[in-house]
Amino acid sequence: MKTLKHTLLIGLMALLLSPLSLAQDFDANRMNRDIRIMESILNELFKIEAKTTNTASGSNSGLEVRRISGNVVFSPFSSSSNQVSGNYIPGYGVIFKVPYLISGNISSISVVKNEEESGITFYYDSDKNEGDTQVSEGSVINRITDFLRDYAPTIGQLKEEEQVTIVYGKRNENAPRLRVFNLSGESKAKEEFNQIPVITVSAKAKDLMALKNGSLSSDNFAGRLSISKQGKEEKQRLDLEVMENILKTAFEEGDGDSFHLINTNSLSYISIDGFGVHYTLDMHRGHGLHSFTFGAIAGFGEANSDEAEESARKVQEAREKRESTLKTEYQNLIDQMKQYLVDYGRTLNSLTSDQFLIVTTNISDHSNIVPTQVNFQLKKSTLDQLDRGQISREEAINAVTITEY
Repeated sequence: MKTLKHTLLIGLMALLLSPLSLAQDFDANRMNRDIRIMESILNELFKIEAKTTNTASGSNSGLEVRRISGNVVFSPFSSSSNQVSGNYIPGYGVIFKVPYLISGNISSISVVKNEEESGITFYYDSDKNEGDTQVSEGSVINRITDFLRDYAPTIGQLKEEEQVTIVYGKRNENAPRLRVFNLSGESKAKEEFNQIPVITVSAKAKDLMALKNGSLSSDNFAGRLSISKQGKEEKQRLDLEVMENILKTAFEEGDGDSFHLINTNSLSYISIDGFGVHYTLDMHRGHGLHSFTFGAIAGFGEANSDEAEESARKVQEAREKRESTLKTEYQNLIDQMKQYLVDYGRTLNSLTSDQFLIVTTNISDHSNIVPTQVNFQLKKSTLDQLDRGQISREEAINAVTITEY
């Protein structure tokens, strides 16, 4: 299994080193491809397995999963909120957000042990017999360092002043949490990973380039990484929290005829030191348009008959109507997002004039008709000019830059 996973990583790397990587002009689709490959690698590097541990005897056993009426706590590891997500931000570089738990063999979990002293220990699934595989603050930093050294240099098109940043343990107060229930006596729940802070590690693109061409050693490269930690007790800035709630309200989960958040855990943000704030929204169109299989009625009537031609005509009309509707709704999403950034981004008082408000929308369906990802970027100085009456609202809206993938 380990050999297969290493082969997968090598195959992904081969794609990055294809002739397409030699292109000189910025190609948004190529950058998107590079990021998707890096996401796959990070998902492999940080995939975990769990073992229950009886601290009294020191024994390990396989994970015991049960459903308990009234006390069920599920962690849907397969959801998009529990996978690595990456985005390119022009002028800053690439940010990858790695959740605490990426499971290779657990779809949902509620762990119950009858022993008085029992818990769960997490190990990396990708290399069970190599070094320190237990998940800890130190091993997380080591894994990020390995990724930045071995894989990040192959990301193309980065400018020297840009960087690659890994944020491990993105905070989301509404996200599912893993809890352990002890049934011997009073039931009590304990949250795993509270002891691990949010860890951010950044590498400058110029250092990645120097490492790639051999002018910078691995040891010196590791010494140039920027590493910061944020404990759970540290408070987020109120204006950033308010903006998150504004976006959540504007694009809340629902079944309406528009693009909206997939669920309540589909919106998160991180503060980027010295650069601004980055919000990520996972969205979809919802029910309706994509549930109808147009090809299912294409065979009505005999071949070349009037009935068959009429059936084919109706199928084509339905497809065209569906495509037109989706494009219109997508454009409405673009227009609404730009307006929200201008009208409510002005409340982000903790941002300085040279910093940016960035929003990324990831669209999970209809990729053959609309982009799968859209980045919105607006400099705070534009909003300051609007407040001072130096530019109009329309000019501020037009100043929002958009990159589509």
